[in-house]
Amino acid sequence: MNIGITEPKYAILDDRFQVVVKLSRGPEGNLVLFNEYVCYRLAILIDIPMPYSGICVMDENTEVLDSDIASDNNYGYAFYSTFMPKTTTKEALEQASIEFKNRIHCEMIKKFIEECPQEWRPAKESENVLAEYLMYRINHFDVIVSTILNYIK
Repeated sequence: MNIGITEPKYAILDDRFQVVVKLSRGPEGNLVLFNEYVCYRLAILIDIPMPYSGICVMDENTEVLDSDIASDNNYGYAFYSTFMPKTTTKEALEQASIEFKNRIHCEMIKKFIEECPQEWRPAKESENVLAEYLMYRINHFDVIVSTILNYIK
């Protein structure tokens, strides 16, 4: 699959559910997995439609059909999600901006960070800076929405 810089892979979970997986030690490192999980949790918190996602494990019991796709170098926690069409409206983005500002707080972000596997996480001081940065971005979400709307015109 050639659909992104993080080189996600098609996979089937134990329950036979088809997903796209970003593996441990991928081309962009494990911080991508951390970022995916925290952002997913924030979006779900304010009811932004998101593909079903989560954390899965790739290990010696994982059936790999193509050794070029994944190997024991990728064993460990991985992030998976289902596909979702990329559709949005100006009104939906503006509403999301308001909801982010009203519903997300710093302690919530820190809780989501704590839920991540340790091998994905940055240094503790970086986690605190990340939480502060995310709160800054949330408090200025109207600027982000404006940028997105100008981009998709």
